[in-house]
Amino acid sequence: MTEHMVEQADRVREMAYALWREAGSPDGRDAHFWHLAEQSVGDDEKDYDKTLADSFPASDPPANSGFTS
Repeated sequence: MTEHMVEQADRVREMAYALWREAGSPDGRDAHFWHLAEQSVGDDEKDYDKTLADSFPASDPPANSGFTS
């Protein structure tokens, strides 16, 4: 398991627990909150990946990257 996967699993776990607590800690609803958290974290990561990809086109490396044209 990669470090990124571990970090993502930690975020999902933390969010699922927070959602469960906000809902009053209902018995037998663990999977529901886990699913909501997985979806939210996944959507957040997709949005971040798109923003990152849009901000660094391959033809325009960052100024301090060491690459020159």
